[in-house]
Amino acid sequence: MNAPSAFPDQKPVPPYKHTPLFPLGPDTAPYKKITGEGVRVEKVLGKDMLVVSREALRALSEAAFGDINHYLRPGHLKQLRSILDDKEASDNDKFVAFDFLKNANIAAGGVLPMCQDTGTAIIMGKKGARVLTDRRRRGGALRRRARCLSAPQPALFASGAAVDVRGEEHRQQHAGAVRDLCRRR
Repeated sequence: MNAPSAFPDQKPVPPYKHTPLFPLGPDTAPYKKITGEGVRVEKVLGKDMLVVSREALRALSEAAFGDINHYLRPGHLKQLRSILDDKEASDNDKFVAFDFLKNANIAAGGVLPMCQDTGTAIIMGKKGARVLTDRRRRGGALRRRARCLSAPQPALFASGAAVDVRGEEHRQQHAGAVRDLCRRR
C-alpha cells in the first residue's frame, strides 16, 4: 500500500458532531425588495391570490443571478473571517478562507463572477397554491433571463466536453443563438 501509516505532527481528530443538512429554525437571511411593480393581490372565489407578472419574474431573476454571481451572504463572510481568527485552524484552512475572501472581494466589483467554471444555471422555485403566474411557458421568464445574463459573459456559458480520459474541450456553439435571443426580448 502506498499510503503513509502515520502523519507527523497530526492534531487529534475532534469527535464527530452531527449537523443536520437543512436545520430548521428562524430565517436570519437578509432580504431586499426588488420591486413592487408587476405584483398585485386579487380576489378569486373569495380568496386573496398573489398575481406575479412575467416582468416581475424577470426582474427577480436578474437581481438573483447578479447577487449569486457576485456576492456572498453576510453570514458566510463572517464564517470565513472566523476561520482566519481561529487559533486552531490549520494554515491550509486559513489559506483557503483568505483566498475565498479575496475572490469574494473581486467578484463584488461586478465584473467577474464568484465562480467561472460551471457554466450551468440551475433555477428552482416553488409557488404556493395562492400564487398566479403567466403559465404560457412554465419557467420561460426565468429560463430566458438566465440565458440572457450568461450571454455577455462567455465564461458563464461555456460547456466542457470530454475529449478523452485526461482532457476536455470547451464548446460555445450556442452562444451566438443565445445572444440573438436576448436582443429580441
